[in-house]
Amino acid sequence: MSAELRPRLRAGVELTPRAATDEERAAGDPSDRGTLLIEGVGYAISFGPRAWSVVRLVDGERDLESLTAASGQAREAVVQTVRQLALLNALDGAGDRIVERLRNVRSGEELLPTMVLEGARFECQGSGACCQNYHFGPLKESDVERLLSLPLGEAFPHVEPPYVLERLVGGHTQLYLKSVDHACVFLDEDRRCGLHARFGPESKPDLCRLYPIERLVTYDGIRTYDGSSCATFATSARRGLPLVEDLAWLRPLFYGEHDVFHPIVELPGLQLDFGHYLRLVRSFLDVAREGQASAPETLRAIGRALSSALDELAAIEPRAGEPDATIARLAARPWAPLVEAPADAAAIARGAATVERIAGRLLEAAYARLAAGRTAATDGVTYAMGPQLPGELCELLVALQIAARAVATGEPPGDPYFGQILGIAVGDAECDEVLRLSIRQQLFGRRLLVAEKRGVAALARLALVQLVAVVGARLSAAAEGLPRARAEHLSRGHMLALRVLPVLHDEALFADEEEHTFDLLEALPALARWEYPSS
Repeated sequence: MSAELRPRLRAGVELTPRAATDEERAAGDPSDRGTLLIEGVGYAISFGPRAWSVVRLVDGERDLESLTAASGQAREAVVQTVRQLALLNALDGAGDRIVERLRNVRSGEELLPTMVLEGARFECQGSGACCQNYHFGPLKESDVERLLSLPLGEAFPHVEPPYVLERLVGGHTQLYLKSVDHACVFLDEDRRCGLHARFGPESKPDLCRLYPIERLVTYDGIRTYDGSSCATFATSARRGLPLVEDLAWLRPLFYGEHDVFHPIVELPGLQLDFGHYLRLVRSFLDVAREGQASAPETLRAIGRALSSALDELAAIEPRAGEPDATIARLAARPWAPLVEAPADAAAIARGAATVERIAGRLLEAAYARLAAGRTAATDGVTYAMGPQLPGELCELLVALQIAARAVATGEPPGDPYFGQILGIAVGDAECDEVLRLSIRQQLFGRRLLVAEKRGVAALARLALVQLVAVVGARLSAAAEGLPRARAEHLSRGHMLALRVLPVLHDEALFADEEEHTFDLLEALPALARWEYPSS
């Protein structure tokens, strides 16, 4: 421990004290507490009374010993508070490049470059699935003007106006394309877009032209990526022009001012500035791209890397150059030991039991939704998803539950039908390429966090997407009488996981199971390949 360190809150930090409430005083805690706001970064950090007694003394004049004496706290408590300030870039010398870039971007002094995931491409396969079971909006004014300028009555005599409906969302009226029987009114019988067929692609609303391309604005660039929810994902995400060559027409379709996404990342036992977390995630993307192991083994290795990173970040000694030095070292770690280390049988059993529990909770939510017989609501918008997709997902979740129970207990599945399904082979080089692409696309975009702040829980969700895709591939292969699943068989389950799980409130579920995530990841290869713990 460096006793010479004299930590100083960086310039622009505002401290706002708060007196204890009556309830807090009644609970025997009358001490003041407060909030720290880092100017230009955009988030406020609340501290309880013990940490606050340290934070308000961090002035660059006191070393750790002086802070300990002045605050009346135990030395380890002081070290923990100073460490947390460093991890959030609240101290001089901690994450200076991140904070400076954020301030410059938010002030308009720096423009953000467009970033595209290496090798990302997309080509529509015309399945029509994106024109069903969605809420088609909100629409821009220009979308509506363009639509209403077309002779829609002549082109679609079977469709009754109005073609655009108003909905009240968050207290504001927004416009959406009309849907009938959970499908866009302009979807033709051949499952192709009627607007596109009659008037060309430029006639469609911009959100339809963009699908499934999304973007995430971060301090280091505007991330443009495939959101991975296409029903033909295994094919569409690997064909067509690279996205980087399509940017000329993609850029104008994005609209409005977008705030820079820069949350505090919640990790077990600590909080971390998003900029530091992104540096770790870049190394995760590299290992997934390089293909040092199968997709399930890669995701397990990512879990191991994050677990060891948490241990090291929680033990950083407050000193100059931290946490940047530790983050840089963790991002440059050798991956071979993380990939090759064998999994512990007990961890596999615990992880499989976690998957069984998650699948069970999701099944309960899916059955409840089907029984209700009504559309669900998501963020105040009626979600126009019919019963078909949740119903399909139920079969996959049942199969996953049975597989997880068998791996957890080391016993064969009791159901002969699902036992036969789970015996179908998945895992050739092409299947693996698709699943590793899924990992990369989700970690590159907004799904790298759950509820826009939880990092470990996001890996659990990513693992479940992989497992649902693999189970779906086995079911699809079985329906065709095949003993081995092909890459394209992964698409349906992958789409169901990404589109239906959010309707079942999966974010809260994965946050609840966060403490079991690393065991879940240890079990992932066994679950994906259908192996018993002893094999």
